[in-house]
Amino acid sequence: MRVRIIWLAWLLTAGVALAPGAARAQTEDGAIPSVITPLPLFHNHPAKGGFFTTGSFVMYRQTNPLEHQPIAFRGFFDVTGELTGNQGQFVGSAALALDAKDAGGPGTYQPGLKVGIGYRFQDGLSVELNWMHLADARYQRVATIIPPLFKFGPQNADSFLTAPVFNFPNDYAGPANKVEIARPGEVYGIWNGASLMQIDFTQRTEQVELAFRKPVFETECWRSYALAGPRFFWIWEKFRWRTVSQDFRGQAEPTDVAIYTNIVSNRLYGAYLGLGNEWYLGYGVAFSLDLEAAAYLDIVKERAKYELGARDAGGQHKRAKVDYTIVPEGRGTATLWWYPTEGIQLRLGYDLMAFFNTVAAPHPVSFDWGALDPAWEKRARVFDGIQAGVAFIF
Repeated sequence: MRVRIIWLAWLLTAGVALAPGAARAQTEDGAIPSVITPLPLFHNHPAKGGFFTTGSFVMYRQTNPLEHQPIAFRGFFDVTGELTGNQGQFVGSAALALDAKDAGGPGTYQPGLKVGIGYRFQDGLSVELNWMHLADARYQRVATIIPPLFKFGPQNADSFLTAPVFNFPNDYAGPANKVEIARPGEVYGIWNGASLMQIDFTQRTEQVELAFRKPVFETECWRSYALAGPRFFWIWEKFRWRTVSQDFRGQAEPTDVAIYTNIVSNRLYGAYLGLGNEWYLGYGVAFSLDLEAAAYLDIVKERAKYELGARDAGGQHKRAKVDYTIVPEGRGTATLWWYPTEGIQLRLGYDLMAFFNTVAAPHPVSFDWGALDPAWEKRARVFDGIQAGVAFIF
C-alpha cells in the first residue's frame, strides 16, 4: 500500500496534551479490527486524497549584522573657541559611549506561527500553501549624562555626549546654552553636548511558500520524496538612533531631538528544490530529514533619513535606493514524528537556513547629514530554530 503521510500541524502551545484516542477504522473487507496499531506509514489503509490545514509553533534565531562603528563619545566640542581658546577644541575624555555593535546582540529567539492549507491527491502528491510569521527581534542600548563610576571630569565634560555629525542645517542647532559657564551657541548642534542617545535595532521576518511533495521510492519502513515550489522570504531591518539635547537646566523642546533611521528590506522571490527521507523507528515514531536548495531574486529597498523629533517639523533629509541581487539558500530540516493514533501526528524538528548575498547595513550611520551614504553591504545570514506541531488528518 502507498504511504500516507500528510504534513499537517495546528499551533502547539504549552499545556496542550493530546492523548491517543480509541481509533476505529474498517479494513477493505468491511470488518472492524479489534486493535488498531498506529503506524506512521498507514500501510493498513488504502491511499485517499483530501483537504487539510496545518499549523505549528516555530522559534528561530537569526544573524544580527551590526558590526563595530563608534557613534558617540564623552565630552563636547568648543565650537567658537571662547571656552578653551581653541576653535573646535574637544573638551572631555572622548571615551566611547555608544557603538553600533551595542545593539548587535547577543541574539534572541523569535517565536512565531506557521499555518497553511493544502490538498493531497490519491497518487501521494500533496500541495500546501504555507505562511510563517516571526515576532520582532529588538535590541537596544542607551547612553545618558552619567558616565561610568560618576567620573564627570573637569567642567563635568564627560556628562555630555557627542557624535561627529556634520554638514547639517540650523534646524539642528539644539538649545542655545547647554553649558552654564559657556556663552550661547558655544556648544552648537543637537549631537554636540547631548544629554541622551539611544540606539535600537529591529528585525522582522515572514515567509510564504507553495510546497509540492511527491513520493519517489518507498519500502515498508522507509520512503523518499521530492520537494519543490515557489517561495517568498522577507527580511526587514531597522536601525534607529535618537538624540536628545537639553540646556543646562535640563529642558528640551521637540526640535532639540534628532532621529536617524536606516531601513533595509530584503524581499526574496524564488523557488526551491529538495529531497526528503523518512524512516519508521517503531512504536509509532519516525524520523525525517529534508534537504533543500533555493535561488531568489532579492529586491532590496534601502532607506536612510535624518529628522527632528517635532511632528511635521522641517529639516528632514533622506536617501532611498533599490538594489537587485541573486540570493542562493541552503536549508535542512530534521524532524522527529510520533503517531499516537491514526489521523494524528505530533512533531518536533530543528531547522537550519542559510542565505547568501543578502544586503545589510553593518555600519548603519552616515554622519554627513547633507550627503547620506551609509554602507549597505552584502552579507550572509543564518536562521536556526525549532518547529513543534500537532497534525490532524481529515
